[in-house]
Amino acid sequence: MSLHALGREGFVFSAGRVPVPRSTTPVVCGREKEGITMKALKNIRRFITVEDGLVTVEWVALTAGMVVAAVAIGFVVMSNTYKASSKIGGNVLTQTNSVYGPNGSNLKGG
Repeated sequence: MSLHALGREGFVFSAGRVPVPRSTTPVVCGREKEGITMKALKNIRRFITVEDGLVTVEWVALTAGMVVAAVAIGFVVMSNTYKASSKIGGNVLTQTNSVYGPNGSNLKGG
């Protein structure tokens, strides 16, 4: 068995030692393993060059713009509706009080 033989489970077995996880594997045959930063840079480069990522970003931006527009329109409609409904409610209350009196005091009979 060589000094560092790679097992099936991804552990390095040394002669007479406890298995060491693969992430701490020393340099084997003069080759260093790719680090996490190299993998991240490759993924970023691939994300930039492949147009699928760009399409996704465009759809996210369009969807966010639509949500902002819907909230703005809803706010304008709600504020104007509140003003109109308050005016109508005040007119109904005034008309009701003039015909029936406050709390229905002008009603006769019972």
